[in-house]
Amino acid sequence: MSMSGLPPASVLEHVVDVHCHPTDALHIPAESISRLPITICAMSSMESDQQLVHELALANPTRVVPCFGYHPWFSYRISISSSASKDDHYWNLFLNSSSPTEHNLTAFKQLLPLLPNPISLTDVLVELRRNLEAFPGAMLGEVGLDRVFRVPYDYSAAQRRLTPFTVPFDHQLAILEAQIDLAVELDRLLAESDFNNIDHCAQRTWDMVKIIAEVKGWALETEWIEDVEEDKWGTVRKLERNWLAFKMGQTTR
Repeated sequence: MSMSGLPPASVLEHVVDVHCHPTDALHIPAESISRLPITICAMSSMESDQQLVHELALANPTRVVPCFGYHPWFSYRISISSSASKDDHYWNLFLNSSSPTEHNLTAFKQLLPLLPNPISLTDVLVELRRNLEAFPGAMLGEVGLDRVFRVPYDYSAAQRRLTPFTVPFDHQLAILEAQIDLAVELDRLLAESDFNNIDHCAQRTWDMVKIIAEVKGWALETEWIEDVEEDKWGTVRKLERNWLAFKMGQTTR
């Protein structure tokens, strides 16, 4: 199957990428945002990209569905207690044992200077509420749980060197539950744990649509016709129905 070429804009405007991280890019040109031919659900995952997603949604509100929240990979940067010092917070997460090993103590001494000051869960929820309320269609995401990932010394490094530390499951769960509680209060949808280049999103999403069409044996639209009987629907129309049902909190087919 060929993975190149895009259908007309009349078809693409019905296509939705329900999970992407465009703000991972160092820079998103304004023209890329304005020319975005499909709808994207832009995920947040850590402190630095909440505002970036906010700005992206403001720049193209018809094509960007913002999603705000903290991914489990960054949950260690959030403190349940607003009074804990940086040293105490990370010590309690990574070395909360009566007799930590020499290996772990050495790794902790190397890691601690590289870690940011923790932010309190209270402040996280205040910001999350502000962002969700600013966009009535915004979702919670990307959030979730990860039992096996290890904390890197430097997340932004081209080749990440991993520490021996994982984030205690109870800590991850407390962060997740607090975010979900807020989403439930505000009646918002949730995106759990892609592509990272907004210029490639239409092509890569369309490639995925074509794969779904092939696997399912469904027809694929090459032009958009408004009035089509349901038994003649193509892949785009069926996926769009699932997306609209998801937004309404309904079961998809």
